[in-house]
Amino acid sequence: MSYRKAMQQKKIGELNCYVIEPDADVTPNNVIILFHGYGADGRDLISIADMWTERLNNVVFVAPDSPIQCEESPFGKQWFSLSEYTKEAMTRGIQETTDMTDGFINAVTQEYNVKRDRLVLSGFSQGCMMALHIALTSPEPFAGVLGYSGMLLDQDAARTSVNKHTPIHLIHGTGDVVVPSAEWNEATSLLKKLNYPVTGYKTKGLDHSIDFQGIDSGMFFLVECLS
Repeated sequence: MSYRKAMQQKKIGELNCYVIEPDADVTPNNVIILFHGYGADGRDLISIADMWTERLNNVVFVAPDSPIQCEESPFGKQWFSLSEYTKEAMTRGIQETTDMTDGFINAVTQEYNVKRDRLVLSGFSQGCMMALHIALTSPEPFAGVLGYSGMLLDQDAARTSVNKHTPIHLIHGTGDVVVPSAEWNEATSLLKKLNYPVTGYKTKGLDHSIDFQGIDSGMFFLVECLS
């Protein structure tokens, strides 16, 4: 008999979520939140959780849908607009999500009776940007941030954050033409300069995607964060 319930949809706070929980006889001590990319939804990342459940058997995986319809797709969602694709405009956009995401994080902690320091924030592309922003603007620390193919938008938040001990692991492909890997260079350089515990790497030739090496590396980071 599996120690995992089947993936289910449930509303947490104001957001629809795709959730994988341990069976009833396993008490979840930790939560990993997976933020989808632009034009996708929570189903896009919840499948990765299936590759992590064996090593993380007391973890709840939560992949929320953004409440905002994607401006370029009738089927997908977005966390903020990309209609003006400049860092200044995107930074304003991500700053406007703070109240919504803070309310969602509070709802997750109440739903599973865990504190923020037992939550890991993860995400792909725009979802990586969200995970970083939430961690850097939170009044309390998280267990870690695992980001794929994203960028650090609000650099002022990184400089003033009270969460400079939160471990951050960033992975990016050198062949990414959607979010160029130069963004990985810039993010890791600034975060290290500010004394954040940053790890990660660039995968030679990888496009705007997550490969199996990245999934494995992410799993080891998660195990370390939640041990």
